[in-house]
Amino acid sequence: MKLVKFTTAYDAMLLTTLALMLSKGYRPKTRLGHHLTLVNYARYILGKNFENLTATYNKMRQKRNELIYGVESATGTEANHAVSTAERYFKVVEDKIAQDNPQQKLWRP
Repeated sequence: MKLVKFTTAYDAMLLTTLALMLSKGYRPKTRLGHHLTLVNYARYILGKNFENLTATYNKMRQKRNELIYGVESATGTEANHAVSTAERYFKVVEDKIAQDNPQQKLWRP
């Protein structure tokens, strides 16, 4: 359950970053390293004000890779932290997209 919670939070951040890229007219190529490309793009676009958040995003990317390939496991604390980070990240990106183009808006269920 912790693995699912952690990877779902990470995947939400990945899709949020994809929405950010698409809002700017870009789309990443799906090839080896595209997750890192998305993290680096988020770091570049969100800037210094969100360095800690994008650094956490990158750590989550590395942890997710280890989890997927069975090298490591996630604790309940890590899974909960991943979910709260994903929620904060979504809000930051949502605000950035609205600031850059008020006519665009991320859809929330």
